[in-house]
Amino acid sequence: MVAAATAADGDDKVVLTVGNVGKLDSPNVTVGYTVEAYELWNLHYATLTDKAADDFATIPGLAESWESSDDGLTWTYTLREGMKWSDGEPLTAEDVAYTVNRARDEEWLNHSSTVENLTAEAVDDTTLVLTSKVPDPKLPAMDVYIVPKHVYEDISADEITKYPALDGVGSGPFTLVENKAGQFWRMVANDNYWQGRPAIDEIVFRVFSNADAMVAALEKGELDAAMAVPGSSFERLSSTDGIVTVEGQQGGFDEIALNAGAGFGKPHPSLLDVRVRQAIAHATRSG
Repeated sequence: MVAAATAADGDDKVVLTVGNVGKLDSPNVTVGYTVEAYELWNLHYATLTDKAADDFATIPGLAESWESSDDGLTWTYTLREGMKWSDGEPLTAEDVAYTVNRARDEEWLNHSSTVENLTAEAVDDTTLVLTSKVPDPKLPAMDVYIVPKHVYEDISADEITKYPALDGVGSGPFTLVENKAGQFWRMVANDNYWQGRPAIDEIVFRVFSNADAMVAALEKGELDAAMAVPGSSFERLSSTDGIVTVEGQQGGFDEIALNAGAGFGKPHPSLLDVRVRQAIAHATRSG
């Protein structure tokens, strides 16, 4: 990432404009999967617990504390009092229980691996009980995105994956208010954020199809920051006055995937034959 130093009038709206070469596939938390979608959700939705920046240890989020049963299968979380969604509606344990149970039943793409063995119960507004069918080494971490029950309960299971998710109701520091596919998405500060309203009033993520064009926009002052800057430009920008460069390694992995469409109900017909799968396994086995 690189950031340009800019000055702003204290009486004006503070807008942060960020350049990005990746596209937001969908703001819908049940179907999106790109890095850009996760960046949006991290700003739009708070989670029950968070991760410490230095060692990824589980730290408080919407929940301020938790405790486990002796067998480790039941976890009781105590949520913060008086929290609200961005539209002013109360944010309670009922929203968390609703998210966990519905995501489990409908197998939401970004929630299933965490909630498939869980049952959630809201004892009261600030008390949530999670019960797991099996010992779960991930618990007490619960970093799935919590959705507002009062919005999502009006969306049927048949329509959920088609939902544009432009309701603007969130619990994070910023909420999505506009999305122009392939052009930009815009988020505004959440006055009801439980950690306090951000100092920045608005963030605009501009989408560029060409990284060089993004760098040029940064140098001309059209952007305040840019992500995924090419190495050749990054080195030059690191010595440019008014620009601060931040270098880091993005986590990732390589894989060979077979029959990936099966998860969406569209398996390759040949791969339904166990003999074909065995042949592929033998052909790709190392050693």
